[in-house]
Amino acid sequence: MARARFGVLLVAAVLLSGCYLPVKFDAEIEITRRGYYEMEVDGFFARLPIHAGIRDGSLDVFAQREKVDQVLADLARDGNVVEHAHHGKGIFRIRYKRRGDLLVDRMVTFLRRNETMLSLAYSKRKKNITVRGTYVSPDNAERLREMGLTMQGELRVRTDARAIDHNADRLVERDGMTVYVWNIDGFRRPAPKLVIPF
Repeated sequence: MARARFGVLLVAAVLLSGCYLPVKFDAEIEITRRGYYEMEVDGFFARLPIHAGIRDGSLDVFAQREKVDQVLADLARDGNVVEHAHHGKGIFRIRYKRRGDLLVDRMVTFLRRNETMLSLAYSKRKKNITVRGTYVSPDNAERLREMGLTMQGELRVRTDARAIDHNADRLVERDGMTVYVWNIDGFRRPAPKLVIPF
């Protein structure tokens, strides 16, 4: 589903206390009008405390290795992470696949609920499904730039339903589906958002 072009995932959860920042990734989501979904994310993600510690010298080689091993063990426990590796300086390659029924799951987050970069949510009360990326504040964006980090990539959402609200860069009609496309390059744009009535 998601192509091997690693572009940045949509919008990053960026509280410098302990999350991942997608620096380069490609993400694709398919949602049917019956509520079934598939999500695939493939890219490079900086674990911010490790990256910052290496950059400012506060983590020695042994502490770096310990923290990297902890992250790798954590990723290995997630059955949706199909590939993971450390690529140096606290940056990890992660390939993630998940599928299911939003009417059952209600909410799906990449990568963790407490470190959400991308979410799908079904609201029975509002009768809709919402896809969201997480907003990066100007202050956090400046801190990330000072750390030498940025975001680049592409998010695509394919659906056979018509969105009632979205901020995609463009729409493509393909095989009876509409593909909503966001191209991410840095921190300036609003977080991706798409709402489908259900």
